[in-house]
Amino acid sequence: MGEATKILVENERQAQRLRFGAAVQFRKGHTRATVKIVDISTTGARLSAVHVLRFGDIFWIKLPDIQPLEAKVVWADEFIIGCQFAKPLHISVLDNMLKSG
Repeated sequence: MGEATKILVENERQAQRLRFGAAVQFRKGHTRATVKIVDISTTGARLSAVHVLRFGDIFWIKLPDIQPLEAKVVWADEFIIGCQFAKPLHISVLDNMLKSG
C-alpha cells in the first residue's frame, strides 16, 4: 500500500494532504508562472503563489506526468492558497506522483 492510499480520512477535509514540495506550472488567464505545491491530496492542494489570488478564482496547474488540472481557490492568505481540483486525482496517480517527486 502506497503512502497516498492512507490519505482518505474523515475530518474537515475531503482527504488528508501530504507534503509534496514540487514546483509546477500555473496558468490563470494570460498569467503563467511557476508555483510551489506545499502539500497535496486527491481533492486539492496548498500552493505558494507568486501573486495574490482570491477566493473563487479559477486557474490551471500542470502536475508531473498528467494533463493540466483545473482548480478553484477555496481559501487564500496573501501568497498561500488552498485549492480544490475540479476533478479529483485518482489515488494511484497521486501515489505515483509522490513516489517520483
